[in-house]
Amino acid sequence: MTTNINRIKHTLTIVFLLLIVIVLGFTGILNINSFQQNYTESFVSSYAVVGREIVRKIEYAEKYGKPLDNFLGIEEILEEVQTELPEIDNVYIVLRDGSYIYDLNGSVRDQKLAYEITVAPEFDANSNDSYQMVLENKKYHLMIPIKDKEGYCIGNMDLVFDKKVVDLAIKDYIRSLMKSLIILAGVSSLILILFNNLVSITTKEGKVNRKGFLAIILILLGMVQIIYGFINYSVLRNAYVDIATENTNTVSRIIQHDIGSVIDKGVPYSKFYNME
Repeated sequence: MTTNINRIKHTLTIVFLLLIVIVLGFTGILNINSFQQNYTESFVSSYAVVGREIVRKIEYAEKYGKPLDNFLGIEEILEEVQTELPEIDNVYIVLRDGSYIYDLNGSVRDQKLAYEITVAPEFDANSNDSYQMVLENKKYHLMIPIKDKEGYCIGNMDLVFDKKVVDLAIKDYIRSLMKSLIILAGVSSLILILFNNLVSITTKEGKVNRKGFLAIILILLGMVQIIYGFINYSVLRNAYVDIATENTNTVSRIIQHDIGSVIDKGVPYSKFYNME
């Protein structure tokens, strides 16, 4: 009888361990994939913050008569993007018809480009999109619309950077999630083994107490899911805070640089126009 009960306990222990591995593995894959997607969107949006500030300068110049297709000194403006984002490969100005006309070195008309995408995003006057993203050949293309004074899209800025940039930025967060998952699985398995040895889930006749068996499964797996969900939320929150902090610092540097350049030309604060 005792041998039979021990055999049942060992079998149940193995079943429990398999359930923990399957549930945690499935949950971990879903959470990590979701985290990667959300983090990538947040990471790209941080690049869009920088690109959008530069686009404002182009739109301001276009508003006062400087045409986008004949924009002298555009490379100097685009260099500001690379100064803030040294990880990018290049910055292009693309006309509405998809023609690439400028990059960091100046005009690229009629040149064969290494990073030109096959399908360019489209922005219309009613679009609320501040940017669109395309992943092609392991390169991200962050497209930011450039609009005229009437609000119509006349082109866009294409920031090109390698997928490895995002993968490298997210690596530590994924490692933290994986480490937490492994620790949680180990602790859960230990608790399960101790619980199975200390508490009987068999009847006097040596049969499995199904209600007790299901109760243990639900309680343990529920606790594991809740704990890992909290860990995933904490890691994601920290990642968002880091990105938001970096965005704030970046925009502050850009504004400080713009104000400083005007002051260096002898314009006092009291004479600033459109300071808002």
